[in-house]
Amino acid sequence: MKSEIQILSTKKLTELQRNLLKYPLTLIDEDFVKIENIEISKETFSCCPSTVIFTSQNAVKSLLKNFERSELCFEKIYCVGEKTKQYLEKNNFKVANFELYSKNLADYIINQKDIKEVTFFCGNSRLDELPNKLNAHHIKVNEVVVYKTILNQIQVNDSIDGILFFSPSGVQSYLLAKNSVKPKAFCIGTTTALSASNYFEEIVVVDNPTIEDVIHKVNQYYV
Repeated sequence: MKSEIQILSTKKLTELQRNLLKYPLTLIDEDFVKIENIEISKETFSCCPSTVIFTSQNAVKSLLKNFERSELCFEKIYCVGEKTKQYLEKNNFKVANFELYSKNLADYIINQKDIKEVTFFCGNSRLDELPNKLNAHHIKVNEVVVYKTILNQIQVNDSIDGILFFSPSGVQSYLLAKNSVKPKAFCIGTTTALSASNYFEEIVVVDNPTIEDVIHKVNQYYV
């Protein structure tokens, strides 16, 4: 085993997250994807849509930059991801239900027979799976784009042993930078893993889609 194992994270980690990595792992972390909030007004969507969906914290953060919390009077909130749920609750929103993956959330909403229309707060690079599935079951999806995903292409050295991906956009950014090194890819979910599958030969997907679980999986593999 190498005396030093170099891990690249395609997202800047918090100090707590960095400290989860065990010796002899060393970390390089860069934001391969940057988020730009979009200015929106109440005219962009119905003032208080009854049922809303968030699939990331970024959408919640952008909305709160445009409006006061008291202006957002949603009746039912559905979201993807435990961290998104926690962030919503931290800002005094009540979450009706959350799922780990978009396909599961779509299935849950479809089974709520009273839901005929939803407002989906999303980014400009949002995936098709959730809105397509809801539309196929005659649930109208009003999309409100509240942030932009910008690919921050970064070139890396050839000594990387493992790389952490947290979204399909992160994979795309890595590839567009024409990085030639193909280390083992640790992916936060199945959709991200699918994006990486055409380029990386070795892919590991975590069971619980959180940043912390990706780091734990790296520790299990190398240490």
